[in-house]
Amino acid sequence: MPKRVIRGIVVIVLIVTAGALGWMAGRPRETEPATGTAAAQAIAVAAAPVLVETVAETTEITGTVTPLQTVTVISKVTGPVEWLAGDVGTLVRKGDVIARIDDADLQLQLKQAQAVYEQAQASLDRLRAGASAEERRQAEATVAQAEAGFRLAEESYERARFLLEQGVIAKDAYDSIVSQYEIARSQLEAARQVLAQVERGALPEDIRAVEAQVKQAEVALELAEKQVRDATITAPIDGRIAVLHTEVGSFLGTGSPVATLVYLDEVVVEAGASDRLVNMLRPGDKVRVKIPALSDTAYEGEVMAVSPVVDQYTRLYPVRVRVENPDHLIKPGMMATVQVVTAVHEDATTVPVSAVVHKAAGPVVFVVGEDGTIEERPVTLGVSAGGRVQVKPVAPGELVAVSRQSLLADGVQVTVEGEGF
Repeated sequence: MPKRVIRGIVVIVLIVTAGALGWMAGRPRETEPATGTAAAQAIAVAAAPVLVETVAETTEITGTVTPLQTVTVISKVTGPVEWLAGDVGTLVRKGDVIARIDDADLQLQLKQAQAVYEQAQASLDRLRAGASAEERRQAEATVAQAEAGFRLAEESYERARFLLEQGVIAKDAYDSIVSQYEIARSQLEAARQVLAQVERGALPEDIRAVEAQVKQAEVALELAEKQVRDATITAPIDGRIAVLHTEVGSFLGTGSPVATLVYLDEVVVEAGASDRLVNMLRPGDKVRVKIPALSDTAYEGEVMAVSPVVDQYTRLYPVRVRVENPDHLIKPGMMATVQVVTAVHEDATTVPVSAVVHKAAGPVVFVVGEDGTIEERPVTLGVSAGGRVQVKPVAPGELVAVSRQSLLADGVQVTVEGEGF
């Protein structure tokens, strides 16, 4: 190789070497690890004590809200609708008027029944009071007149019989006189019977017959009065109008539906329990009910009934839960969940849910020692309720970190600057 080329290569190597040395000389030194007080500075955390509580294990069953009472009000009379209280959703109280039916025809029927009753009552009063003095005088005069007529007819009869025996009068003439005699005698007997009745008064059976007529007229009058009252339709329960089955001007017949009312101060959740849960429920048991449509607001409910027979379609046992609903926020048809207590754990050690950190190997809590040293402790989780969760193994009174757990590990020093719950 020529010497000129070798000298060139040497020059290049020297230049590169010099540049590298200069770059290393100008490079800043790496920061040395911190030592002393800065390395040992404690982390401030919030902590909460381990509590001993009684916790309940629950299972949820789903159901649908229904009204405690549903009543369809019907018309008891016939006629056109004259007035309605309101529309769907109107709040009514028991006894409030919700509809009126035109009662013009019913008022006429009432007047007719009143007249018939008064007439029957007047007849009974006359019968009980007996004959008046004027009626007695008329009866006596009738008897006297009948006796006079009978005497004349009797004299004519005796004379005609004598003449017939002598052959002076024809048989036809005699028969006519005999007929007049019989009529006169019948009239006299009838007049005497009338006078005797007037003097004796009404017979008990006559009074009873008229009393029955008065009673019949009285019942007819009460029925007519009731029909007039029934033309004003009132609410049988407190509630809201859920359905209007008619409108003003429509003609209603007896038995036609007018409105459906629902009682909403209390509602019922119709749910179903499995064969595993059905024997854990008893009428009177207190349960918690959540309504998803109301942001899962929790309500206290009471078990009303538990069916002993499974539903053949759902294979669940029907359960009815009563829930107070004073503001009527819970509406029929809403979905609901009922929390059923399946087990109760006494003396359970619990921590805030925020104290538990879920790692790949399982849940852990960071226990704060008396000297401020952290212990990362694996735990087993149990029942969770009210923002707290049952954990083992922890001891009552131990403090667990509830903040900044991402900075914690075994042996880390912390200071407790706040309490979590």
